[in-house]
This record gives sequence, structure tokens and C-alpha cells, in this order.
Amino acid sequence: MPRQAPDCPCCATPGEAVYEDLTAAVAGRWTFRRCRACALWWTDPQPLPEEIPSYYADYYTHSSESGTPSRFLRIQEALAARILPFTLGYGRRGVAGAILAAFPLLRDLANSSVLWVPSHPGARLLDVGAGSGAFLRRMKDLGWAVTGVEPDPAAAEGARSRHGLNVLSGGVEQLLSSPERFDVITMSHVLEHVPDPAGLLRSVRSLLQPGGSVVVLTPNAGSLGRRMLGRRWRGLEVPRHLSLFTRRSLADVAGRAGFAVRTLRCPTRSALWMWCASRGGFSAGGLLSGALFQGAEELLSWVWREAGEELLLIATPAI
Repeated sequence: MPRQAPDCPCCATPGEAVYEDLTAAVAGRWTFRRCRACALWWTDPQPLPEEIPSYYADYYTHSSESGTPSRFLRIQEALAARILPFTLGYGRRGVAGAILAAFPLLRDLANSSVLWVPSHPGARLLDVGAGSGAFLRRMKDLGWAVTGVEPDPAAAEGARSRHGLNVLSGGVEQLLSSPERFDVITMSHVLEHVPDPAGLLRSVRSLLQPGGSVVVLTPNAGSLGRRMLGRRWRGLEVPRHLSLFTRRSLADVAGRAGFAVRTLRCPTRSALWMWCASRGGFSAGGLLSGALFQGAEELLSWVWREAGEELLLIATPAI
């Protein structure tokens, strides 16, 4: 039985209900609450640790598919091949890439394929929540020495068998007693799934080399899409998303965990996907309205820095 959670899990301030009576494929009803003090969002009730695995029985990490339509992935791959040499140092430069790299949206679409991690051949990278291993395989091919942890044992086994990767079943606790340390630790859409985000970040901090960095990508509860789509916004995803963040709450959690924030912004690169996923699919009509929404969010982001559907945090251990 999930436990009631009326108070903020980070600062213990009583929360106000934003969306009530939310339902999902898993039996139950949930409320998303918001903290007036630190702006964190969380689900009420919160599941017990032993209940969480049942929420992922049919999750996309069981397969090699990412959940993103293949045509989107092909576009991202083509952009990455041309733009990354100019932005993050991967590959050889060409004229087309110089032109494409001038557009912020295209830069983010390309840079997100490597989670904004600059080229550093031979350096060590840990991916927390490695899923099917597609990201780790890409980074390995780009010269990184890679390790992953993945709580879904079926997904971890798939990453090992399909890609030959070193992906451990479980979480970062698998590595805490090891002397191994990493130059970069990445967490793409992981922080919202864990019961104790600050605790996870503290563990991650202990696994970094001096001067190392953590890269976090997570849904933005303050985004244009959440405000327009309301209860339909795909980022809510009860009961799997246990917490959601705004720029303020993510900075607060990172600071509590002992990090100094280097970058904290709201990319717009997933606006079209979020719109279509929230409104029922990727039909021709859905893609058209999604493209219009993408354009609107991109324009608005020039004057409202919290418009984007995701939060990108890059941080280093505070001295």
C-alpha cells in the first residue's frame, strides 16, 4: 500500500495539490503536489520501495527501442554528425555543420545525442539508468570508457547481450564500495523516478573524479507544455514519476547534495515530441500541431527562459 505524502520530501513543507485524482495503467489514484518553499513537485501517495518494480513491467527499456519514432532519431543522427564537430569536438568539420550549428534548436538536438558531454577520448563515463544501452554504445564508439547501472534487470541484460556493455543490474550503490571513479556521470530522465533525488545526487558526487561533472536531464514542471496541457502533459507520468522539478527546485536539490551548478537551463528540443505524446500520437495532424507548438515554444524561450519541456543541469562538486 503506497504511503501518504502530504509534505515535501526535500524540505518537509506542506504541499498544495496541483492535479488530483490522476490515473494510469497501474491501479490507483494520485495527486501531484507542489512545495511553496522550494517549488519541488511530488506524487502523493508515494510507493513503497518494493512496489516500484511492478510499475516498470512493460517499460520501454525492455527493448532496444527508445520510445521515440525512428524518423526523429534519423534526423537527430544526421544533425549530430554535422554539428557535433563544432559544438563538442566529435568528428570532422564541414561547411554544412557550420551553418546548422548557428541555430540553437538544431544545436540542442545534436548535443543531446551525447547529453552535452564534450569529447574526451579515454575518459571514464558512468550512465545511471542506462536502459537499453543505446547511449552508452554511442559514447563507447566515440572513445569513452563506459560503465552503466540499470535497475531494470531485463534492460541491463539486454544492454549486455546486444551491445557487449558493462552494465550492472541495480543502482549506483553497486559502485559505492569500489575505488572506481568517473570523469562524467550522466542521468537522462532518471532523477524524477527515484524516491530520494538528493540522496542519489550525493551518491553520484562520491563517484566523481576531482573536477568531474554530472549531467542531469529531467522534465520541467514549469514548462509551457505543462501549463498548456495540464493533466494531459506527458511529463506527469504517474506513478513512475515520483518527483518533478522546476529550475529553482533542481538548483536547490543539487545544492543540498553538495554540487555547484555550472549550467541550468530549459532546452526546447523535445517540445514536438511532448506535444504529440501528450495528445495521443504522431499522426499527420498531431505532427502539424506539434510543429506549431515547437515553433511557439522556441520563440517564447528567447524571452521566457523556463519555457522548455526539459531541465538540463551540469554541475561539479562544490569546493
